[in-house]
Amino acid sequence: MEDKLETICMSRSIIHNYDGISVSDYKQSLQFQNLNEEKQNIHLEVIRGGRRLEISIFDIVVGDVVPLEIGDQVPADGILIFGHSLAIDESSMTGESKTVDKSSKAPFLMSGCKVADGCGTMLVTSVGINTEWGLLMASISEDTGEETPLQMTVVEAYVGGKKIDPADNEAALPPMVKSLLIESIAQNTTGSVFVPEGGGKYEVAGSPTEKAILQWGLDLGMNFDAIRSNSSIIHVFPFNSEKKRGGVALKLYYMENLYILVVGHGTLSLQQLYKLNLCDPYSTSYNLLGQCLTIDVFSITPFSCPDSEVHLHWKGAAEIVLASCTRFIDTNDHFIPMDDDKVKQFQRDIEDMAARSLRCVSIAYRSYEMENTPSDEEELAHWEIPENDLVLLAIVGLKDPCRPGVKDAVQLCTNAGVKVRMVTGDNLRTGIAIALECGILVSGADATQPNIIEGKEFRALSEVRRQEIAEKISVMGRSSPSDKLLLVQTLRKKGHVVAVTGDGTNDAPALHEADIGLAMGIQGTEVAKESSDIIILDDKFASVVKEGVLEYVPRRLELPHLYWSPVSLSLIPGF
Repeated sequence: MEDKLETICMSRSIIHNYDGISVSDYKQSLQFQNLNEEKQNIHLEVIRGGRRLEISIFDIVVGDVVPLEIGDQVPADGILIFGHSLAIDESSMTGESKTVDKSSKAPFLMSGCKVADGCGTMLVTSVGINTEWGLLMASISEDTGEETPLQMTVVEAYVGGKKIDPADNEAALPPMVKSLLIESIAQNTTGSVFVPEGGGKYEVAGSPTEKAILQWGLDLGMNFDAIRSNSSIIHVFPFNSEKKRGGVALKLYYMENLYILVVGHGTLSLQQLYKLNLCDPYSTSYNLLGQCLTIDVFSITPFSCPDSEVHLHWKGAAEIVLASCTRFIDTNDHFIPMDDDKVKQFQRDIEDMAARSLRCVSIAYRSYEMENTPSDEEELAHWEIPENDLVLLAIVGLKDPCRPGVKDAVQLCTNAGVKVRMVTGDNLRTGIAIALECGILVSGADATQPNIIEGKEFRALSEVRRQEIAEKISVMGRSSPSDKLLLVQTLRKKGHVVAVTGDGTNDAPALHEADIGLAMGIQGTEVAKESSDIIILDDKFASVVKEGVLEYVPRRLELPHLYWSPVSLSLIPGF
């Protein structure tokens, strides 16, 4: 009788214990399933009916036009219709690790492949199970998440060698500077502007930085589509994380340009379409007829530009672009040599804006002779756009407000013994100002070396010296992806457990190297997500702290339970 009772008690205790574990595991599996569904239901930007829309990846259809950038994953099968130095990693489909260059000669794109370099635009030809990826893998492809709302605004600008109020752009800017700025903003950007028919508020799409600059261009009187139709892109140098800038070479169609307004609808002749480069000369007659009937009629205010037919536009980190400038245009539209005193003045202006947590961007250009540009397609693909002897057009300060809750989250981390460090590609002074705003630096007295350091200085140190100061670093400015990776490796060698947050492709090495990589689910690129261990679905730093607490408390309660479970099993038979 006692043996039977003992057996029953043991059986019940074991069943009870494993029932609890099974129920807990089942609930966790449901949570992971819900999270995975949420992760897959991301949003991407497409062009549909001539308008940029943010849609769910499940709603993409044949005929949509999809912009592609570095780090993106091709969301469907399609054909490349426009691209610059586009290289695709097709290893997920072919098994070959070598990237494949895409152009008009090899335009086919397969779902699930990644953009390794360059940028482009594709036309969707098949979706879902009808794609190569769907037929082979039976899974859903992913692309970049939906972009954040406009957070940045241009709050300060230096144009023509003096400070201007962005709210008074029309009166403050000289004609030539204004024209060249509009051309640079319209063409040297990855964003877009949609103007609703019948009037209404402009809709600006792009990254927060691009949105802010585009909005400033609209305030200057820019007609986005008209300016873009007034020149063609010869070559693009996409924004580089190491050089902190990006450039574009433009071929101008006529020199009296830049002040263009849409005044109505009308019919243009075929030769007018060709002259304005508003159609493909190889299009069918039906397509050309449609373009003739629907084209906008432009009112052009002549402006004589004493340049060649090619313009090179550069945009990037303020002090880096400034270092390549040899002239600037004053308020009288005169080209003035950049002497040492003027360079120092611009540098002080940049430092002043950075000290007020403004992200500083310089816009510059130079004229170029058409005969000096490569004519062969292969040479053009490897052409380095000249980046010297530039003419400074403007230095703008963008306000990037600190997200609500970040300062409290940083304080919670500090109280828990977790040191928060800021590693940014921005100017060091901008990083310091934002760190003070977020609470990473307590006061200005903390803004001294080695608490603050530039990436190139940290990189130049010996390994021994890096290990000595790595624990003290709070802010690293003007850092490259290799600098972020080097800091993570140094801290891990010192025995620290390192967690890294990031959203860009350039954050991928550090995310992969860290003990815990946390990628942003909305703004993060596909490469960043795949290199991370955890995806923050709402892109909020506060969620990192919240989930850390929610994970720590159950673990603290679970360990005693797991410890006492076998003890209870050993005591029950004696009962």
